Amino acid sequence: MDESLKKYRQQLVDTEQKVSESYDKTVIALSSGALAISFAFVKDFIGSGPASNLEYLFLSWVFLSLSLAAVLFSLFFGTLSFRKAISQVDDGTIYKRKAGGVLGRITISLHCSAAVLLIVGLFLLGNFVHKNIGVAEDAREKHTATATTEARSSITDEPGPGENASKPTAATSTSSTKKAAVNEP
Repeated sequence: MDESLKKYRQQLVDTEQKVSESYDKTVIALSSGALAISFAFVKDFIGSGPASNLEYLFLSWVFLSLSLAAVLFSLFFGTLSFRKAISQVDDGTIYKRKAGGVLGRITISLHCSAAVLLIVGLFLLGNFVHKNIGVAEDAREKHTATATTEARSSITDEPGPGENASKPTAATSTSSTKKAAVNEP
């Protein structure tokens, strides 16, 4: 192999290592970030209100956690695979068997699994948010409307929704009393 080809090969090896490191960091950041956001979503947006389709949320947590675990295991098996490849170079069997052996295949499978698990987890989390964002807003609007009606009712002493409209209010009682006082000699 000529010198320029050796340099090019080394550049490819270095670039592959950098891409692999970036990939692992990205999957870890996305999975852990999605988990953190989902916890905040439940606390801040759903709160004590009713949440529907909780199975989507729990499954998303499972898949996102499995994605993180897959990355961690791929790092572990990747290290073992590199050690195996170094051993193969040292004993001269590198050209007879696949570099890293079965550990290399496990590492590749875990890398792919991490991405698939992340995508499924994000999809499930998105479904949960989609199905609950309207529920949380409806609950807040209903609570706000009820509180506003109760506040108006207590200020003006007018009947609120569902209250008996024939009940005399402070305004009608006062005007009736004034009329009675005017009509008396």
